[in-house]
Amino acid sequence: MHDPYAPPPTAAAVPREDASRGRLVRIAIGLYVASFLLTLPSAAAMLLAPDPELDAQVRPYPLASVAVTLVLMALVTAFISHRVLHRSRFARGWLIGFTPVWVAFLFWPGMAWEEFGWEMTLETAATSVRIVAGLMMFLPGVRRWFVDRNVQAAPHARAGH
Repeated sequence: MHDPYAPPPTAAAVPREDASRGRLVRIAIGLYVASFLLTLPSAAAMLLAPDPELDAQVRPYPLASVAVTLVLMALVTAFISHRVLHRSRFARGWLIGFTPVWVAFLFWPGMAWEEFGWEMTLETAATSVRIVAGLMMFLPGVRRWFVDRNVQAAPHARAGH
């Protein structure tokens, strides 16, 4: 039976497709934020239990640098996440552009693989998750989601808003 109140089939398909593309982007951003969160335990351990071999006068400097780095990382993560969710091609490019850097960091020669403790495990997981988030930006649905960013603005432009 035909429902006269149902939207036309073509109109119903577009939002669902855009929603699935948006879901992929939200998953990628969730992974990107999770990668930052995975770095917090090792940073907290460094802040709460500083290296006992450091002189008392020198000890505040590495702690301050860790704290400043965490704040900057949180700000960058929040900014990039926000901009990606608002279809910023710059932010998408940031995730794509840094993916090779994260891959290089993951396989950097001279990493302390022989001392692979819980901190290195979390750092490896965080870097791997960042790589996955960056690679998700290449998925066809995600690419189309960024290309179609003006689709939502079109009805407002026609209405004169």
